[in-house]
Amino acid sequence: MKCEADTSRGVLAVTGGKGGTGKTTTTLGLAAAYARQRRRPTVVDADRDMPNLAITADTAGLTGIDVVANRDGRPIDGLLPARPPGPVLVDCPAGAGPDAVAPLRRADRAVLVTTRDREAIEDAVKTTELARAVGTPIAGLVVTHRERVPDGLAETIGATHAVAVPTVEEPLAAADATAAYGRLADALQPRRSPRT
Repeated sequence: MKCEADTSRGVLAVTGGKGGTGKTTTTLGLAAAYARQRRRPTVVDADRDMPNLAITADTAGLTGIDVVANRDGRPIDGLLPARPPGPVLVDCPAGAGPDAVAPLRRADRAVLVTTRDREAIEDAVKTTELARAVGTPIAGLVVTHRERVPDGLAETIGATHAVAVPTVEEPLAAADATAAYGRLADALQPRRSPRT
């Protein structure tokens, strides 16, 4: 049974059917956006076959993010923090097998990542169907290596919010890419109201 989504600490699965579309980069890009908002995000590597989230985070020099590495290939239930200080983002594996479905079952919402490539979009649609089958809504869509989201794709996926991330050399540092991740982070989890 899923918990009600918490706008400050909900579990957000970053998913997509095809490998190489940018799921790990998107996970870290969104986490970096939350870190800039002083949200203290936690990123969890649910990819048991190719757990590279911690390596990518270290290489990018990201700060303000708690990273749960998965070098020994543990299942998602052994990775999620019990009391996270802020939002939890799960870097999901590619495919449609049990390892890809398990994080979707534990998430409150999902962000779907794809390229404009036909095969990637077909796999993204399949992932959307998997998410719906386990009751996880698709809250966001990220189309990588594009200047804009293709017409009708967000509607096809059923995503409330969509951004395009252009092709840049360093997507976790380039202004255009970080701005796109920031817009999606704001849309998915609006900033808290200041205390009065």
